[in-house]
Amino acid sequence: MNPENVRIRLKHLKLKPFHFLSQLDIARLWDRVIRRTSLPLAFSQGFNPRPRISFGPALALGIQSFSEYVELTFQKPVSPERVFFLCRRELPNEMRPVEAIKLLPSAPGLIKATRGITYRFIFTGSYQERPVSLETPWLVEWDKPVLARNSFMLSFVFIGKDIQLSPIKFSTYLKEQLSFPSPTEIIKANVLFES
Repeated sequence: MNPENVRIRLKHLKLKPFHFLSQLDIARLWDRVIRRTSLPLAFSQGFNPRPRISFGPALALGIQSFSEYVELTFQKPVSPERVFFLCRRELPNEMRPVEAIKLLPSAPGLIKATRGITYRFIFTGSYQERPVSLETPWLVEWDKPVLARNSFMLSFVFIGKDIQLSPIKFSTYLKEQLSFPSPTEIIKANVLFES
């Protein structure tokens, strides 16, 4: 990698109706957004140069997110504020960036830096008290439920190698093994990075 290259990590939303876009569609979207901004994006070397855009773990279709990340590498110095402003202008509100930071050259990429992902599972109906420790075959932490009028929400943090665990498979596990109802909605709430 060229030492003059600048890496910017953008946090953005992925809300309805864009929660049905696949990871490939998201990659195409970001490629077009950056082209429209005329920012000096860096390209890979070789016979078929590709834009230097990378993403965190792919999100399953149908899940909304308040915490999606894209990492952009630029061939010339550019400020995070400028990238944030120009990308926000080009994206719909449901996909808008909410944060931009400049990374150190030695900072690990998105996948390597990700240590955990928090998902919120929203269920319809009343909540019956569950055991404090939720025994699963995966390394998962869960928070106390948030109770609402006709529903309740549980937050689960998928840790370490289990960040790749599909929240849809996990909801099936909750239903079949622990007699939870099926969630009405699953939301990716947060990504935990190594410090």
